[in-house]
Amino acid sequence: MMIQNVLASQTPNQGRLTWNANDQELEARLNALALNVQHAPYLAAGDGAADDRAAIQSAIDDCYAKGGGAVFFPPGIYLLGSGALILKDNVNLIGAGMFAATLKLGNGVNAPVITDALAGVNNSYAFGRVLLMNLGIDGNKANNPTGGEGIFTSAYFSTFENLYIRDCRTHGIRMGFEGLVNNASQNRIVGCRIADCADTGIYLDIKGVDHTITQNYIYNCDRGVVINNGGVRIVNNDIYGHQTAGVQIKQTSYGSVIAANDFNANKQHSIHVTRTTVGGSGPWGQMLISGNAILGDFLTADNLYDGIYVETIVADGLANLTITGNKIFTLSGSRYRYGVNLAKNVTQTRCVGNHIFDAATALYHVGASCSDIEIDSIGGGVVGPPSVPSSGAILVNPYHVPATVYITGGNVSSIAIDGAATGLTNGSFRLLAGQSISLVYSAAPDWIWFAD
Repeated sequence: MMIQNVLASQTPNQGRLTWNANDQELEARLNALALNVQHAPYLAAGDGAADDRAAIQSAIDDCYAKGGGAVFFPPGIYLLGSGALILKDNVNLIGAGMFAATLKLGNGVNAPVITDALAGVNNSYAFGRVLLMNLGIDGNKANNPTGGEGIFTSAYFSTFENLYIRDCRTHGIRMGFEGLVNNASQNRIVGCRIADCADTGIYLDIKGVDHTITQNYIYNCDRGVVINNGGVRIVNNDIYGHQTAGVQIKQTSYGSVIAANDFNANKQHSIHVTRTTVGGSGPWGQMLISGNAILGDFLTADNLYDGIYVETIVADGLANLTITGNKIFTLSGSRYRYGVNLAKNVTQTRCVGNHIFDAATALYHVGASCSDIEIDSIGGGVVGPPSVPSSGAILVNPYHVPATVYITGGNVSSIAIDGAATGLTNGSFRLLAGQSISLVYSAAPDWIWFAD
């Protein structure tokens, strides 16, 4: 059960002959606590050819029977040719490094790489607490046409750290599922690389709540992160190159934070907020989207997708969002349609201090079904005015912030604000958000709009 030279390759001074006292103490602790899958009686080959699944599962089961601890994976490729690894409560899986020790699903296994016995079992409870660390997880999707996730778990209060999860048939990590009695909750995903999964990098199911996702590099999946419930913090991640969305909020997300992330080269919307269509459940939201860098280069189409897209078919279904301090821009190629698009049924929402550059249609869009929207960052100065409407036609202030309109020239006989005649034919007119203006004229005037 001795672990030899576990730390020699991980110390800053690789190759040194004499370890310091801290290294020796840590080695002694690992030897006392961890089962090495390559040592007797397990003898996992780690050669990428032999089926190591039974040997590794035996080590996990023995560790669990002894009350928990760690199972250690020296450098190697550990082929799981006969099924998934089954996690056990308080048994931690620790490898020699995310690029050094890899668990690879064998051809035709068509299962998750790692799961737990309760994952997917209706009317079960979250199974326990684990640490998975310093491992590679390869889903081998090309040879598992009906395969599953890299990790599918109902764990709670667990940590998934420094993992390289790749090439999975569905999701890189899936937490929770609808049939749980309680929730897979309070898990941390930190410092992982998750890549090339056919569906989602990190999928938090309806019974997956209150998670922290931070300092990960998630790239080249269909979606980077999907949230189906609330209390989720997505902070300081690189979310890169996804087909449908960088982050998608799909169902009942409430009280979540999406902050300080780098969104780059996502092909459609970078952040897409929607919700379930369950009726009678009131508005959902209370969400903060702040301080994200959202780069639109490599969009699949110009003037079709948005940096932040918010919509639901439920009337007044999304409420109390704060969208602040985001930088949304493109440098070349296709552009976002709108920087922020509050498209359908959004209410009681504030957008402030966003820096939006080179949007194809407009910086912001607020749909007709939205209400009580405050946007106070559209420039603080002259803005590109709408076209002067036809004589007698009504134009609603399109900027959703107060604006002053300066009207000169033409041949105007009357000007009305919200249908009330002003008695004036030129000059300056104050329009609040949502107010309308109409002009009757025989020759159209010129106007300048100055937004607060």
